[in-house]
Amino acid sequence: MQTLSSGSIGEESGLRNPRGGSLVRTPFAAMFVSLPEYKFFVPPEIAPPDATYWRTLGISTCAAWFVLSVRSREPDAVLDTFLLAWDSDVADSVRSMGVDVDVEGLMFVAPRMRGRKRGWFSRDVVEIWHATDPSDPDSKCILMVGQDGHEYAGFFMDRARGFVRDRLVARVGHSAMGHKSTTAT
Repeated sequence: MQTLSSGSIGEESGLRNPRGGSLVRTPFAAMFVSLPEYKFFVPPEIAPPDATYWRTLGISTCAAWFVLSVRSREPDAVLDTFLLAWDSDVADSVRSMGVDVDVEGLMFVAPRMRGRKRGWFSRDVVEIWHATDPSDPDSKCILMVGQDGHEYAGFFMDRARGFVRDRLVARVGHSAMGHKSTTAT
């Protein structure tokens, strides 16, 4: 199993322009792509500086991606949800949030390849770990424990067996630092 973080991939992938015509080339690791006709106007007075809004995103590669929902502990805080392309971005984002933010939800969406059938499946995640594959002790990875109790890792979020959990990054339903969430869901 490849246990590299998804963020280390640097190949290119092609994306067909929905208007027809030439093939759009994007870095493989870019993951989410859009086109100008999918921009959504939000008045600058209510948008964060330099923000761009999109109605549609495409995926430039057939690899796992993540949906992370967090909530600040401030009164009347709203749920913020982010799409992240790499498992390392999930771990880095959660770690950087500190104790003032609760991790309300995390799921991965991964490609399903069975014979000629292609599609996607998702799993809710309850824990995020830094881990090591014992077959290659120099190979560090992000390990996610699903709500189903199974461990997942790698570019495709394959089932991981025998990985050594080195350090807990976060538990979902807790603050980004692992403390029990006081926010109602």
